[in-house]
Amino acid sequence: MDSYFEFGAENLSRLFGGSGAALVALTVVPTAAFLLHGRFERVTSLLALGVAGLLLARGTETTIVAVFLLATGILLLLRNLLLLRRKLDSIKNELAALAGSINSLEIAEERRKMAISRQPLPQPSKAKSHTGRQ
Repeated sequence: MDSYFEFGAENLSRLFGGSGAALVALTVVPTAAFLLHGRFERVTSLLALGVAGLLLARGTETTIVAVFLLATGILLLLRNLLLLRRKLDSIKNELAALAGSINSLEIAEERRKMAISRQPLPQPSKAKSHTGRQ
C-alpha cells in the first residue's frame, strides 16, 4: 500500500465485489443530478461524464473513474453551496434595508400624528341665519 488512494481504491473494489460498472453507476448519479441546474453545472457535468467515458474507453481502472466523478460532483456541490450563501447574504441585506425603510416610515407616521395632535382644534364658526333674500 503505497498511498491512501490505492488503499481506498482496493477497499472500494472489494466493497463492490470487483464490479466496476456498479461503482461507476453509483458515482454518475450525483454528477448527472447537476444536469438540471444552470448552464455552468450542465456544461461541467457533461464534460465530466464525457471525460469519464473516454477514460473507461481507454481502459482506465473503474475505481479511478469513479473517484474522478465523485470529486467532480463534490466540487459542483461546493460551488453551488457558495452561490447559495451569496444569494442568502444578499437577501439578508435587502431585508435589513427594507426593515430600515419600514422603521423610517413608522417614525414619520408617529411624527405626523404628534404634529396633528398639537395643532389647536378649529372652532366651529357661528352660522348667521339669513331670514330673507335681499
